[in-house]
Amino acid sequence: MIRRRFKPDKEMQRRILSALVRIVGPDRASDNPAVLYSYSGTAMVFPKAMPHFVVRPKTTDEVRRVLAVARRHMAPVTPVASGSQEPGTYPWFGGIVLDTMAMDRIHKIDEAGGYAVIEPGVTMGRLSRALEKKGLRCTVGSFPPGISALGNYLMTAVNSHRTQGPLDDILGLEVVLADGTVVHTGSKAFDHAYPSVSWHLASNSFPNIKNLFIDAAGTLGVVTRGAVRAYSLGEARTMPLSIFDDYPTALEYMIRLGRGNLVQHICSWHWVLYTIIDHLGRYGRGAPADVLLKKPWEKPDDRPYIVVVPSIAGFKETVRAAELTAERITLELGGRMWTDECRENWPGAWKFFADHYRDHKVTNQFMGGYGEGLAMMPIVIADPKCIAGLEEWGLKFLRKSGLKLGLTYYSHAVDQSRAIFLRMTPFIMPDSSPKEVERAVVARRKYLEQAFKRYGAVPVRHDYGLKPGETLAKTGGHGKALKAVKWALDPQNILNPGMSISIYGRPPAKPKKE
Repeated sequence: MIRRRFKPDKEMQRRILSALVRIVGPDRASDNPAVLYSYSGTAMVFPKAMPHFVVRPKTTDEVRRVLAVARRHMAPVTPVASGSQEPGTYPWFGGIVLDTMAMDRIHKIDEAGGYAVIEPGVTMGRLSRALEKKGLRCTVGSFPPGISALGNYLMTAVNSHRTQGPLDDILGLEVVLADGTVVHTGSKAFDHAYPSVSWHLASNSFPNIKNLFIDAAGTLGVVTRGAVRAYSLGEARTMPLSIFDDYPTALEYMIRLGRGNLVQHICSWHWVLYTIIDHLGRYGRGAPADVLLKKPWEKPDDRPYIVVVPSIAGFKETVRAAELTAERITLELGGRMWTDECRENWPGAWKFFADHYRDHKVTNQFMGGYGEGLAMMPIVIADPKCIAGLEEWGLKFLRKSGLKLGLTYYSHAVDQSRAIFLRMTPFIMPDSSPKEVERAVVARRKYLEQAFKRYGAVPVRHDYGLKPGETLAKTGGHGKALKAVKWALDPQNILNPGMSISIYGRPPAKPKKE
């Protein structure tokens, strides 16, 4: 059972590297410090976590053989797919980083079935371009084109970009468990007996285990293939922009359109954030300094407090009807239409909105802004009745805490507005002192704790650094069941053991010998 950081001697390191090279070849296995450093998590505020080896398999069988080496030597394995700056992608206990980006095949685009079967190394940009040629699109989330599509669909925050339809964009998965067992979920689970079965159904006659691997951070298995949902681009596409003087009114607008099935997706953008996005679109980097110094909860005189961007597509007649309805509801709520004004006066913001919501193109423009600092973004999903209070309190709390650089937010509806996603976006400078970093981390945690206690929110990301199992323990019986699943599937704690302990708590004690 792995309980602490891996500390192999030189002879064991030599044996492990030799075994990995035999599996994937010398070009895809390394213990070069320069290579290891690039997987150490240096892009975030977390401390460095150096692995001992990096291996890049190309096939499911190679993944199985790598896991066999890990079991033989009790070496931790951290699966990653483009390392999306998440705590779960850091090799906290060292050992082997299993980088799945070399698994980059698009196995199938099923136009009739509305899905694509891809490996983790297929990027958002590549998947988007391949689907576009077929008149289809994928959910692009807020991630840049070079990042893993499947890897990010495995995170709730991306899945929640869907307003209508399913809550995630995964139909089925192929997963290698710690013991080397290959699991297919959904309808594809039956392909062992019936090879002609496709990936058309996310569930089957048994409990749906697919969702076990969503948000698991590689602690339950290594995902090697997935069937992801594809959607029609639509005969017509539009995004009529509306502006409002406050977040509660914008929230009501999102709820009405979402519940009315008028939009594919709908998102509101706070004035500081769309100003920064406009700057990034015009100049490529940085942000206008003046907006970072103003009180973000106050309505500026020269721009709307909040802009709401809906994504509407379909047949020409239904799209036109949805546009007219959106305009009517906007006026009823005291807002006004902003499409032409944004296009003319805010070209950088307009480009991002058009790429993202109308044309479904993956873009670097938004996430590129976070290259200026270390992201400290607290993300929650809350009841629509409570989220407006969190927005009002949260801006003032974070501003007083010192987390004011880039303090702003965007918010979108989930599942026809049954829940609302709110992402505050403050960051700190890369040259911040350890004390400044610690104060920022403490402020972020205080914000999240109040979001949970006072506003009924739930967490979206794993918060590494809390006491082992602290968050899961708050779920009661749910946590008990999930811990039982973890230790049954991975009794040696091979898979991402540092993150496993953070999520599930300490591994069960070894039984005493009688």
